[in-house]
Amino acid sequence: MKLALLVLTQLCVLASFVFAGVQREGPEQSEFENEARRQQFLSVGAIGAIGGQLPYTCSGTLIAPEWILTAAHCVDDHLVVNGPPSAFQVSFGRPGQNDGVPVIGFAQEVVGGQLRTYVTPEWLANPSLSDGFDFALIHLDQPVTSIAPAIRRNAPIHESEFGQLITTFVGRGTYGDGVSGPTQAGGTFHAGKNVVDDWYRFDDGNGNTFVRTNIFTVDLDNPNDPSDSTLGTTDVLPLEYIVAPGDSGGAAFLSTSPTGFQEISGVNSFGSDRHDNDGDGVLGELNDNFRYGDVSGLGRVDLVNEWIDEAMGFRRASWSGGSGSWHDFANWNTGFDIPNDDSNDRYRVIFNAGSASLAGSVTISDLEMRGGSISTLFGKLTLIGTSFWTEGDLDGTNGF
Repeated sequence: MKLALLVLTQLCVLASFVFAGVQREGPEQSEFENEARRQQFLSVGAIGAIGGQLPYTCSGTLIAPEWILTAAHCVDDHLVVNGPPSAFQVSFGRPGQNDGVPVIGFAQEVVGGQLRTYVTPEWLANPSLSDGFDFALIHLDQPVTSIAPAIRRNAPIHESEFGQLITTFVGRGTYGDGVSGPTQAGGTFHAGKNVVDDWYRFDDGNGNTFVRTNIFTVDLDNPNDPSDSTLGTTDVLPLEYIVAPGDSGGAAFLSTSPTGFQEISGVNSFGSDRHDNDGDGVLGELNDNFRYGDVSGLGRVDLVNEWIDEAMGFRRASWSGGSGSWHDFANWNTGFDIPNDDSNDRYRVIFNAGSASLAGSVTISDLEMRGGSISTLFGKLTLIGTSFWTEGDLDGTNGF
């Protein structure tokens, strides 16, 4: 286990573009562009603040037609105590094409006469990159219907999986390699891969070691020098890649098994370096960072899903995994009432295993179904939001 004092760098930039990342030497740049052209990655967009003193650009991911998931440090400088909330512009579009129509959204808004802030309360209390609560939402003023929202990962990441899980980073803008760092102007969409190496472990410089299991990390391994590796294995992937400034708030995807569907597993939070490339004795400068051996830190999405659903106005209900009636409270892992028409709440239902039978009419907002079966032979299930299922049986549909 390699452990170092690593200087954290936020991945946002004071510019009108988004950095797309840093790749290993060898593969052509077009290979990373082609990886980004997969349909499942088009949910990643570019975020720019409208007005204000710090119009820096970040990335974010569409997770529902009206909601963007991003990093808290991308929006917190634009939050206000009094006066109208600051607005953000989110742009989508196919790789290499300027066909995305920007939409406007807010990380704060007045709801029912009260100002709501869509930033994790832990970040608002202590805005520290090393604590792992670098998450925020942007509520769009109109739904995006031309792009399928990304699916959030619910399964935890286990330490026993380090060195095996392969994550895909997606970004827009400038670009570079492990020798020189980001050097090229933006304008295209890139994606690359890396192996999940470890939790975020750091030494505060005073002999105190800390481990953050709500942050997972990857490093950029050098195909020409195995010793230039900070974390985990020295094996280099064909599309080895780490994120760079401007990728803050973007998604790291992990593939589900056995379907291979890509889910958001992490949100890009920070980069940390161990190089003093300009020789001035100072680590953490942009001209030092994002080269071979440097590290990317990502906040775990599975640990904040409950906060995300609550912030978006959903009640989260999960089926227990047994078999029985949808209308029996004992079959639900929820502290609220059964998700049905007797409630005015918006429910997001998670169904992983078992079987449920409906009797009567049930209306829910979202259904995420990964296994098991739901029978509507004697009832009706109405979805007013989005649905996603990979392996389950919804009235004989057997998934997609």
